[in-house]
Amino acid sequence: SRTLAAAEKMKKVLSANPAAPMSIESLMEDVDVRAIVKREELETMVKPLLDRVTVPIEEALAEAKLKPEDIDFVEMVGGCTRVPAIKDAVAKFFGKTLSFTLNQDEAIARGCAFSCAILSPVFRVRDFSVHDIVNYPIEFTWEQSADIPDEDTSLTVFNRGNVMPSTKILTFYRKQPFDLEARYAKPEMLPGKVNPWVGRFSVKGVKADANDDFMICKLKARLNLHGILNLESGYYVEDMEVEEPVPEEGDVSDKPPRSFSRDVPITD
Repeated sequence: SRTLAAAEKMKKVLSANPAAPMSIESLMEDVDVRAIVKREELETMVKPLLDRVTVPIEEALAEAKLKPEDIDFVEMVGGCTRVPAIKDAVAKFFGKTLSFTLNQDEAIARGCAFSCAILSPVFRVRDFSVHDIVNYPIEFTWEQSADIPDEDTSLTVFNRGNVMPSTKILTFYRKQPFDLEARYAKPEMLPGKVNPWVGRFSVKGVKADANDDFMICKLKARLNLHGILNLESGYYVEDMEVEEPVPEEGDVSDKPPRSFSRDVPITD
């Protein structure tokens, strides 16, 4: 732990100075360690990490369908943006001078607090529009119906970049109750070792109609403003045929019986 503390201190000193001392007393068997490290030497040691600096920027611009020259200003926030090598890499990528007008340590926390205040009914703040999107695509999976051998068993319902909140209607043809599972479609995109499984939903009250045909089940899946997924409701489509009133004597009507559909909630 003392070695890590000394390395962290040396790294911060090198952000503002071309060279920095590193000193660890009694590292092992009463041996003290002292050295002078130059900024160029540290940058050489961490070059694989520095090469990854602009990758997220490239991905963000590609998703936004923008080019570096389309960006007017680049504001740097976060403690790591004090590292000269990071500043140089970002400035070179955009080809312009970087801006440091915000508090680098507090800007992100202040922005998060402001976003929470916008969502809260308790606080009144200046109107500011925030459009959040789905970063990690979500898919639904289910068991194949025995009566539909070529039925798909999965569907990515909320794709990356989908604006939140969002509601999607899923349609199934079933003769009996069934279950669905929601999970992140691309686990490799998740940070760390996050479990990709989201939840399991059971659809009950499903049965064949009077003609032993499929029930058309429609499920409403919704990602709310906070990114929480839920199946809000389920209903089935029922076709009904209605006879026209019998015309009075002397009237002639060639209108056929009318048919229409209605949505009926699925009960547990």
